[in-house]
Amino acid sequence: MVFRWHCRADGPMQIKGIVLLNNRFLEWCSFSLAGHLVLFELLIAAPLFVAFSIALGYAHAMTPQRAFYLALACVLAGAAVGLVTWFAITRPLIRRRP
Repeated sequence: MVFRWHCRADGPMQIKGIVLLNNRFLEWCSFSLAGHLVLFELLIAAPLFVAFSIALGYAHAMTPQRAFYLALACVLAGAAVGLVTWFAITRPLIRRRP
């Protein structure tokens, strides 16, 4: 991650934006719906599944059926967050770009 600084002679340096250079995966995730879904599955669904699996494992309540339902719920939660982020935040911002 690289910060682009805007320097002016009459004032302090300001951050104009964050530029991700030479990372095609993050660029693909930023500008496509499929990329958003993959990114949020990795960022939300996987850690959520691990956390709940550990919690249910300590309670000795993990069965194969519960593991399947837990995986399904985590995948759906990651997809829902990815879709909402794409349609509510990213897509309008991409349309505003010059």
